[in-house]
Amino acid sequence: MLLKYRIGTALIVLLTVFMLTYSSISFAKTDVTTGVNAAKKQTCQWYKRRTYFNDAAHTTQVGVRVWFCDGLIGSAGTTTIYFDEQECECDPEV
Repeated sequence: MLLKYRIGTALIVLLTVFMLTYSSISFAKTDVTTGVNAAKKQTCQWYKRRTYFNDAAHTTQVGVRVWFCDGLIGSAGTTTIYFDEQECECDPEV
């Protein structure tokens, strides 16, 4: 009976180690600037996006501006000097 619990415990430990190893490998392949897995090329309908905030600590989002691949620009809210900028490759199928 004690052997049964040891085998069960060993299986749980092995499974946990496997899951931690796999998740760390998957995280290592993720591009930290876009949060996208490097193996999958990200394409978008926009090539630049700015998210505007009320202060340097980026406490509250107050606006957004998007530069679309078709040349249009969309915006909402307020623009400030505090922003994050994201870039993306235009989707060739759009």
